[in-house]
Amino acid sequence: MPTKLLELEAFLGASWTQKDTIYFSTRSNGNWFLAKISANGGTLQPVTLTQNPLEPRKVCWPQVLPGGEAILFTSIAEASSNPDEGQIEVLSF
Repeated sequence: MPTKLLELEAFLGASWTQKDTIYFSTRSNGNWFLAKISANGGTLQPVTLTQNPLEPRKVCWPQVLPGGEAILFTSIAEASSNPDEGQIEVLSF
C-alpha cells in the first residue's frame, strides 16, 4: 500500500538509499533544489544551497552513489529545454 510522504510543487527524480533516506529534486518559490526525507515520513530537509537568482538552474535526476557519501545530479539552465545543455555535478556529504 503506497504511503504519501509529502506534496511537492514540482519533482524531477529521486534516489532511495539503503538507509531509507530519499533524495529528490523539487522546486519551491521558483527555486529548484535537492532535498531529502526519511522513507518513514517526516519533514523535507533541503540539501543544496539557494541558487543564484541571476542564473536559475534546475537540479534533477539525483542518484546517490555507492557508499552513500555523495550524490550525482544534473544541473541545467532553468530556461533550457535541451538536456544536452546540462552539466553532471556531484555533491559530497
